[in-house]
Amino acid sequence: MTALGVDPQAALCRLVAVLGHAGFMDDFARECAALYGADQVTAFVVEQGRTRCVLAHRPGEPRLVQSLVRAYTRGFVERDPLLGLHLERGEDFVAAGLASADIGDDAYRHRLFRDVGLASKIAILSRHDRRALYVNLYFRERDGAGETAIDRLAATGRMFAACVHKHEALIGGAFRAGTARARAEAFLAERFPTLSARERQVAAAIACGLSVEAIALDLDLAASSVITFRRRVYAKLAIGGRGELFAQVAGLAM
Repeated sequence: MTALGVDPQAALCRLVAVLGHAGFMDDFARECAALYGADQVTAFVVEQGRTRCVLAHRPGEPRLVQSLVRAYTRGFVERDPLLGLHLERGEDFVAAGLASADIGDDAYRHRLFRDVGLASKIAILSRHDRRALYVNLYFRERDGAGETAIDRLAATGRMFAACVHKHEALIGGAFRAGTARARAEAFLAERFPTLSARERQVAAAIACGLSVEAIALDLDLAASSVITFRRRVYAKLAIGGRGELFAQVAGLAM
């Protein structure tokens, strides 16, 4: 049992049971929050110079965490005090803590910590093949990222990171199968389970370059209905247009 009364082995078994299924990353976030007491969880895959988000979790505040992830991937990632150090070390697994008070970059500290009520984070980096998984556990209290918490994460984090690597491999295999629209729908179902089946169909078609009129004909809908579904998709994904939707489906950024 951890200090928070959660059995890591039981949590790991629950994650293994849903590998490759929609909702795995949400379950991963909930297990991290329960195991380590994290108030916010984000995860990124770093590969070939690109950083893409695979998880953004902050209970009750989905729009806020999505805006933070967008800010991070669109500039702050290069100013992360821990990511560069982790990558330079070249180790298969490393964990370290950071308090906002120790961050010298004012813009980074305020945008990603102080302005949103966070005081510290623990970051882990796990390498697999030619890519790295970078998980950030954020805490409202400074001591959330203390030595005890880091030791607890180091003891269990490697197993949980391995689960995410396996899940990404399974999802990646599914994403490459079938037609472009089928792949897009599968991706959207995994990453954004709040989308309805019709919203996924419309979103996938938009991401593949179809016009409103073409989608309406293909799905036997009125053009006005397609526009309504498109508006709902953009609202749920907190994006502003086709370009951002394509970036989501392509796995390039949040």
